[in-house]
Amino acid sequence: MDIPNTPALSYRFSSQKENIAFSTAFLKSNYNINIFLPQNHLCPTIPNRTNYIKWVSNLLLKYPLNLAEIIALDIGCGPSCIYPLLGITLNKNWSFLATDIDLNSVRIANYNISLNNMENKISTIHNTNPKTYFYPIRKNLDKSILAFSMCNPPFYSTENEKSLLSSIKTPLNRSPAVSTMSEKVTVGGEKCFLKNMIVESVAFKNRIIWFTSMVGRKDTLDHILKLLKHHNASL
Repeated sequence: MDIPNTPALSYRFSSQKENIAFSTAFLKSNYNINIFLPQNHLCPTIPNRTNYIKWVSNLLLKYPLNLAEIIALDIGCGPSCIYPLLGITLNKNWSFLATDIDLNSVRIANYNISLNNMENKISTIHNTNPKTYFYPIRKNLDKSILAFSMCNPPFYSTENEKSLLSSIKTPLNRSPAVSTMSEKVTVGGEKCFLKNMIVESVAFKNRIIWFTSMVGRKDTLDHILKLLKHHNASL
């Protein structure tokens, strides 16, 4: 990345430390978000996270909801808790329930929430059952109707697959993205993760209006679209 008006100065995203420094400064400069990003966890790419939030915002504008408040569920918030932090910064009337299967991630997420004085807008839950996605809302939100759920699912089915594909996709001048197992690897990979999410969502169709997710792999899309049509989902 070249820095304007400084032709001799450039920034290279070649290490986790540099990525964290840039993301931390970018969030503070552009959104006044304070954040702590641990070295051993995934460093969130801010533009595509922001695009996801804006896409959901546009969805809610296009199809207005008759709800007293906009409550969202972030499945797998990670230590950054980036989606709730960005979501509330860009949409002051939103609030979030953020879950993660990694207890340390939940603890760091709580710290990032406190850094931004959003304790009254974001609640976190340690989901002790990695095979479930939506059940935590039954214990923590009574009978509230959620406007939407969002998720950035793990891509890979094994650590070996992660290492192989990361080495192929990563440019020679950059190191592979750092992440924990739960952030990038899940049984059956992204396709199985989203399949299970869709199947479970049927039981929560009266509690959550929009079920959304990122899809990181192109070969997942056809499979997921067929499954959604099978369950008569609105697309």
